[in-house]
Amino acid sequence: ENVWERAVAHTKAIHDYDDASPHFQWQRRVTVCDTDRLLGCGQVLALMALDRSQSKRVRRLLVVGTQGVKILSGEKARQVFKLPSSIFNVCHEENAYVFAGRGFGHGLGMSQWGARALAEGGYNAAQILAYYYKDVAVDSLISAPGI
Repeated sequence: ENVWERAVAHTKAIHDYDDASPHFQWQRRVTVCDTDRLLGCGQVLALMALDRSQSKRVRRLLVVGTQGVKILSGEKARQVFKLPSSIFNVCHEENAYVFAGRGFGHGLGMSQWGARALAEGGYNAAQILAYYYKDVAVDSLISAPGI
């Protein structure tokens, strides 16, 4: 519901095991000029996360500019600034805004790196699916050699 603004029964926030991902921690610098251009509020005076989801994703980002105030969803901010995820902090340094965060993607469904870690830990495919998608049954549609 934090991404699509409505609850989806089989997608719940869970702890993930994606520590080996190249996106486990990341940092992006966006120049002040680019920030001003991307947000259209005049000169940006402040960027601040207003609230976060249970999984620490930014739900709403406050933008204060010389020509007005905007509130962006965390997912919209992710798209505008081309961030790997909406789990981030932001601060102003010299001539740039620095976004520091972790993870990759929108935060729904299965993490490829997390699924890999579970498989390396001995989980089979059905167990991995059950870990990521709660209250979902995994069953065979047909029984045929090679499937």
